[in-house]
Amino acid sequence: MNTNITVEICVENLAGAKAAVETGVPRIELCSALDIGGVTPDAALLESVLALPIETVVLIRPRAGDFVYDADEVKLMQRSIELARAQGARAFAIGALNPDGSIDETCTAKLVTAAGDSTLCFHRAFDGVSDAIGSLQVLTNLGITRLLTSGQKQDAWAGAPLIAQLIEAAPASLEIMPGGGVRANTIGEILEITGAQQIHFSARAQFPSPMKHANPACDLHAPENRTRHQTTAQEIERYLAKVP
Repeated sequence: MNTNITVEICVENLAGAKAAVETGVPRIELCSALDIGGVTPDAALLESVLALPIETVVLIRPRAGDFVYDADEVKLMQRSIELARAQGARAFAIGALNPDGSIDETCTAKLVTAAGDSTLCFHRAFDGVSDAIGSLQVLTNLGITRLLTSGQKQDAWAGAPLIAQLIEAAPASLEIMPGGGVRANTIGEILEITGAQQIHFSARAQFPSPMKHANPACDLHAPENRTRHQTTAQEIERYLAKVP
C-alpha cells in the first residue's frame, strides 16, 4: 500500500473492521446499514470495534433520508456522541443542512461541542450544499478538520473535477477526502485528477445466503433479498493494489 495515501474503509460490522486491520488499513468509518447510506452504529458493535487496533471514525446519523434535523434529532445525535465518547470513541463523522442547502451551523456547533477534542469529519451531507466552495470556510470556522465528498456527483470519479477545486480552495486545516461510489478501477484516476492524499471506500463483495428454505410470498425472505454484502480482506487488497 502506498504510504503517501491514507486509506479509510467504511465498514458496517465487526468482520469488515477485522478485514481492515488484517490488511493494514490505518482508519475505518464505522456505521450500520450501508445499503441506506449508513446510520449510527449500535453500542455493542461500537464496543467490539473499538477494541481493535485501528483508528475508528463513528458515523453519527440518526436515520436515512435528508440531512435536515429537528430539535429531538439533534439531541439524539448529541447523546449518541456522548455515549460513544464514554466507550472510547475519539473521532466522528457528522453533517447537517438547512432546507436551503446551507450548512446547519447551529446543529453542527452543538455536535462539535458534544464531541469535545475529538477529530471531526463532515460527511457526504456536503454533497447537497448549494455553495460548495463557500461552505469550506463555514466548516473550518465550526472546527471541522476533514471533509468527505463525492464532489456533489453520484460517485467520486464523476465529481473529481469539483473535488480538485475544493482541495485547491480549502484552508490548510481542512482535509478533503474523496469518497462515494469508489471502485478499484477508478481509484487511480480519482487520486490523479484531484491530487487528494486520502481516499474512502467500502470494498464490499457480494455473498449468497446460506439459507436453503425460501418463502417467496414474503419479500423479507424471498431469495432475491437475502444476498449479503461484506467488506473482506481480499476485496480491500484488490482496491489497495490500485492505489498509485
